Amino acid sequence: MGAATAPTLDENLLRMLRLLICFVVLLMAVINFIRTRQQVVRLLTVIAAVGGLLAILALLQDASADGKIYWSVRAPVKATSGPFINYNNFCQFMNLSLGAGVALLLMASGESRESSMDRNAMGLRRWKGQLIALLMLGGLAIVLSTSRGGVISMCAGAAVAAGLLVIRGRSAAAITSMSMRV
Repeated sequence: MGAATAPTLDENLLRMLRLLICFVVLLMAVINFIRTRQQVVRLLTVIAAVGGLLAILALLQDASADGKIYWSVRAPVKATSGPFINYNNFCQFMNLSLGAGVALLLMASGESRESSMDRNAMGLRRWKGQLIALLMLGGLAIVLSTSRGGVISMCAGAAVAAGLLVIRGRSAAAITSMSMRV
């Protein structure tokens, strides 16, 4: 039996290029197929919901102190990040999910102003409480995952979003709800 060799730089480069091409194709598909407000809301809702479920799973893993993924799969390190072995990857996904939740929350706050004129509003207002809870659970899961980069990224994202809201002249309530995730 021969010894296993590590992948060369060329093999790693080709692998990364294939991944990049896949991501570009996915981005182009989203740009071309997600066109209406309803489709955007549906996509953001799915991303935020999956993030919320992963946050709950990670918090349950933290509470049980079992240290295994799904309470049955051993990980090289203590599992505090849902199904992710690397807590930095978990935090990246959670920050993406939190961004989707914030976008839905801002759409809901904008909808409350438009709904008096539009009877066919999408009904995001009724989900505000759940969105705020999702943002709080996601933020807590990021903090408990012990990823410094994830916490810094979450705080930086909240600061940039709050700054943009101030520049755009959003209400203080929207900025307050934005800062709740920190």
